[in-house]
Amino acid sequence: MNDRVSSAAAASPPDLEAGRFGVLGTPLSATRYAALSDFCHRRSRQPGSVAIEFANVHIVTARRHEPWFRDLTSSYDYFIPDVRVK
Repeated sequence: MNDRVSSAAAASPPDLEAGRFGVLGTPLSATRYAALSDFCHRRSRQPGSVAIEFANVHIVTARRHEPWFRDLTSSYDYFIPDVRVK
């Protein structure tokens, strides 16, 4: 981790909720890879666990049309779109 990060910023991971939007009922969290990496590094120093899914179109569609799959994946905390925007 960058030593120049303030202690307040180090204590709380970046907010993945801020970029959240819904697609076919799946709450995707739009973020940049660098911000997600920071989130994971900072979150790893906190107690508990976080489940992150890199959701492609097939995951989003299956969650929409397959109730058993939606139930299975409902315990994930974040769905990160599996796409890179230039």
